[in-house]
Amino acid sequence: LWFVEMSRKDSTRKYEVDFIVPMVDYIVPVEAKSGMSSKHRSLDVLMERYPDRVRKAYVIHTKDLRTKGDIVYLPIYMLQFLNI
Repeated sequence: LWFVEMSRKDSTRKYEVDFIVPMVDYIVPVEAKSGMSSKHRSLDVLMERYPDRVRKAYVIHTKDLRTKGDIVYLPIYMLQFLNI
């Protein structure tokens, strides 16, 4: 697992993605959220910048299982079933 920081344009702040799981020819970003799982700007920017390298992303949160586009929102109790 890798932690990733990306620079923002015209700012000293950075985007941060919690984990990157490297695969043979793509990466799988994983973001862990304790609060609102709908706000994940860093993950969105990573997916926009590298669409050829990111096929699917995961947000681990405390809410129900759902999918929105290429992002799977996985409840924390289902983390044991994460199959990347």
